[in-house]
Amino acid sequence: MDQGVRRRRVREDVERVCRAGLGVTTFAERLQHTVARAVPHDAAGVVTLDPATGLLTGTYEFAGVVDPSGWFSAPSAS
Repeated sequence: MDQGVRRRRVREDVERVCRAGLGVTTFAERLQHTVARAVPHDAAGVVTLDPATGLLTGTYEFAGVVDPSGWFSAPSAS
């Protein structure tokens, strides 16, 4: 498949996932899976922030995140 076509399809799929009204865990899982089609990776992490304060409110790790500090410790979607 042409690289430009793949990028467009991934971008469209990301937009669909963002508009789907999913719960945060399902959203993070689907987003990670979709992005992996365009950006292969061994591990991924997603964080959520409170938009008013900028404080970290949640973390989600996928496939092999090595985190000895515990920063990505909970909840885990792996």
